[in-house]
Amino acid sequence: MSSILIRKNTKVEVEEILSGISDLGAAEVEDFLQRIALVLANKKAPHLSSEESFLMLKISSGYPPQLLERYVNLKEKHNLTASEVDELLRISDTFETLDADRLQYLFQLAQIKNMTLGQLLSNLEGSKILSPTQE
Repeated sequence: MSSILIRKNTKVEVEEILSGISDLGAAEVEDFLQRIALVLANKKAPHLSSEESFLMLKISSGYPPQLLERYVNLKEKHNLTASEVDELLRISDTFETLDADRLQYLFQLAQIKNMTLGQLLSNLEGSKILSPTQE
């Protein structure tokens, strides 16, 4: 079993950490995952500037899991009420806004790397970074 050094002479088993995380609320877990993703991005590509790391984190952030789940549930329903149709449209608008934000972050990252957007997308192709529906 793996353990993590928290402070000098203090190690915690990974299972204990996971157990603690399971007690957190959904928003806290999402925040924790974003912070872990940033740590991972820095380990995989330590040559990235903090701005590039920030942009990569924003680009790779998926849709909020609860919102995505509600969207899928509504899409699977056969007969939606008027209020459910309105909710589905609001969620779709939210996803569209999130996608537009992600595109802006991609443009910014391409500029920093002195690349075209097409070149950047080719470099990122096949990575989970471009999948907004990650859960």
